[in-house]
Amino acid sequence: MSELARRVTADVEALSDPTRAADHRRYFREEIETYGLAMPDVKKIAGIYYKELKGDLPRAMGLTEELLQTRNLSLSDVNIHMLKRFKRHIKGTHFPRFDGWVDYLTNWTNTDNLCCGLIALRARGQADDRRRRYCTEGRRLDAQGGKQGAPAGGP
Repeated sequence: MSELARRVTADVEALSDPTRAADHRRYFREEIETYGLAMPDVKKIAGIYYKELKGDLPRAMGLTEELLQTRNLSLSDVNIHMLKRFKRHIKGTHFPRFDGWVDYLTNWTNTDNLCCGLIALRARGQADDRRRRYCTEGRRLDAQGGKQGAPAGGP
């Protein structure tokens, strides 16, 4: 485990809640590993490491992959939330890597976090990027994002 992954793990362990972890284990049908972090703690730790890794998407993705491999729900939550903050830098070329991460997902909650919380955000972001590009070209868009009408100020 890298030094950075050890630090994230130590920060997560420091905020662990054995009672909440037991509740999480009872909630899921699948057997899970968790430190029982509350969502505000997940977001707090994600924010700390985002600040450290800001501007270094390859390193952030490496950390996320490394901690997803632990199959610990709390560690995967922290890193997927951290990676969400890089959404504008994530491109379609990253999707094969996400596909490989599916093997590390242990249940529906971290599957949802990855797919709905990260991949879908990026897919939506690509549509938003397209909308911005058309708008700056002075074209209106219909509800589905297609061109409609002539450029602004012209026939």
